[in-house]
Amino acid sequence: MNAAFSPRGHQLAARYADVAFVSAFDPAGAARKVREIRALAEGFGRELSVWVAASVVCADTDREAARLIERYSTDDADAEAVDNAVAWTMGGTRMPPAQREQLNRAVASTMAGYPLVGSPATIARQLGDLSAAGVDGVALTWMNYERGLPRFIADVLPVLERDGIRHPLTTSV
Repeated sequence: MNAAFSPRGHQLAARYADVAFVSAFDPAGAARKVREIRALAEGFGRELSVWVAASVVCADTDREAARLIERYSTDDADAEAVDNAVAWTMGGTRMPPAQREQLNRAVASTMAGYPLVGSPATIARQLGDLSAAGVDGVALTWMNYERGLPRFIADVLPVLERDGIRHPLTTSV
């Protein structure tokens, strides 16, 4: 598994990894990245699975989810921790100030993963868009796991299954 996002990191993933993470913030960008890294792997005579890291902010309505994003990125943000994360892990010290501020806001609100934000139906549609873009899997995170994960299981998974985006879990004894 490889989560390097640079061209050199993608070369490494294409040559040696079974799973490669790509970064994207919309379905078109995800589709482009999937095509690019799969073409690299094909050049080495390989196939690989392509994933994205995604941050889930689910609420009853899209508007309520947008308000949560605003709260996370302003009132609840730990500015020093966010600034350090951007500087240490994302090359923030070499970015123009406007780009760094934009990334700081994204990290504060969704931890910089692919933003899955909205109602359960909206999040299911967004995941369907990623699937249609060729993404094989998502590594999900939440600002609050205790509330977010059970809600995702109860409210989003059934929509994904109903819409054929996810196959229901089957167990055998």
